[in-house]
Amino acid sequence: MANNYEQSTVTPKFPEAVCSPFVLQMLSDCGFEHEVWDGEVYFYSEEGTQEDPFWWDDEVRADLTHYPEPSDDFDREIMEAYSAGDSCPVDAYGVFQHLMPKANIEDVVIEGCYRSDKMRQGEFGGFITRVTPTEVQYGGTSTILAMMRNGQWPDD
Repeated sequence: MANNYEQSTVTPKFPEAVCSPFVLQMLSDCGFEHEVWDGEVYFYSEEGTQEDPFWWDDEVRADLTHYPEPSDDFDREIMEAYSAGDSCPVDAYGVFQHLMPKANIEDVVIEGCYRSDKMRQGEFGGFITRVTPTEVQYGGTSTILAMMRNGQWPDD
């Protein structure tokens, strides 16, 4: 059996002033770690992410109890869902979309790779996700290969 892994980086960095502790915790719960450098927050994932909306588990509930007072409408919506026992109403991409206008960022790019501890076909590759204020676009090495095979790849 093969063990598969995913790692990714996020570009650009976000101004620290737009990243509330609540938002940082939400992204952490989705698998995005962060570091602060010179007033900017750099997001990355060493162990894979959970981009989809998630259900509150005991660990996430414990994390969110540190932030009883929502700082804006976005935080308030998340806390109301938490209180009602609903799933989180946004995914990690929705969190990035929430931050983009505050940071004057046009798009967020997540670049990642897949790797495995077994040298098997199909266990390796990469992906890119582009998040804009209105949409999320995905692509991977299999998409690029399909484009090449179908003559859709631009000539150099």
